Amino acid sequence: MRADCLRADLLYAIRRRRQEILTQLAVTTQGYAALRIVEERNEGMVHALATATTTTAAALRTAVMVAQAVAGQRMAAQQIEAAGAAAADMAEDAGALVERQSAAVKDGLDRAARAWRCSVTPWAEGLRRPGSSRRREGTGPAGDLVGGRVGESGRIVDRGLRGRCLAVLARSSPCPSERYCARRG
Repeated sequence: MRADCLRADLLYAIRRRRQEILTQLAVTTQGYAALRIVEERNEGMVHALATATTTTAAALRTAVMVAQAVAGQRMAAQQIEAAGAAAADMAEDAGALVERQSAAVKDGLDRAARAWRCSVTPWAEGLRRPGSSRRREGTGPAGDLVGGRVGESGRIVDRGLRGRCLAVLARSSPCPSERYCARRG
């Protein structure tokens, strides 16, 4: 009996102890499983954060490259704009230069025409006129006699032409014929 009593007391304590150990084992196993789940989730989080960080860094690198490309485009556009403005200025300057040179050529042609009218045209008309001193000089005694009178009238006509030439020249800038018209008087 004593053995039965001892057995009953010990058996009860051992069973209770075994139940506590099994409960502890179950709690530990569940805790371990929960830790594994947390660890897996943490690893997933770490992996997700690494991916997000890599993606963000790549996006930032891309943004920097795009910003540099846009800045390069702006600089190229500004250079193209400056080159266009320089070309326009050069074309404008060339146009003004051509205009000035055209005006100078026209002025030179006008002076040459005035000089022709002042010097060559009266001389040629004098050759065509009958009785002109230039035509009759050296034609003999009769020509010398007539030539003297005609020569005097020719000088009067020449003075009149000289006055017209000087009037034309006074209205404009001097021309090469001015010296010729001045010598004729």
